[in-house]
Amino acid sequence: MPLPSKNTKPKLQDLILKGDHKHTMIVRHYNNLTVAKAVTSTSPSIYRLSVQYFTHEKVVSGISKLLLATAMYFDENSLTAPQADIVAEELLAHPESLKLEDLVVICKELKEQSVYSKLTPSKILKHVAEYRKRRMQTAIKLQLNKTLDEKQEANIDERMRKSIRQIDDSNRIISEKHVEIRKYYK
Repeated sequence: MPLPSKNTKPKLQDLILKGDHKHTMIVRHYNNLTVAKAVTSTSPSIYRLSVQYFTHEKVVSGISKLLLATAMYFDENSLTAPQADIVAEELLAHPESLKLEDLVVICKELKEQSVYSKLTPSKILKHVAEYRKRRMQTAIKLQLNKTLDEKQEANIDERMRKSIRQIDDSNRIISEKHVEIRKYYK
């Protein structure tokens, strides 16, 4: 896979799952991620990546590499490759699957905390559980702000037009389906 030019920002899933890029590429391009940016990102969840786009093993390997790169900031022998694989499997098995952006934010937060001298699977999973709660609160807050912003618009007709999802030629489609169905009545 060719390296992206300096002007283009590579996709996160390409950096983590496809390429053999160094962790510094992720830090360089995605160090400004926040919980709010991770929530609003349009990328698929890691579970969906493992089912639809890549193999399960490829996603586990990518997540493990990300965790092992984070472990370099702690004591030597902090997190082993088999432990990172187990944590990756745990993350994929959870019904509320995270996105790769969430994992980058989690790793960034783990590196910036001064309370851990050694990174273990239990500390990672505990931090992920706390992150999920904050992520849910952020998602609710963002949705409430979006709803309030929409309600601030003075024109009710414009609001209705934006909120109702109706196909422009829905009457024509309904009529065609009605004709198709009527032929089976005889």
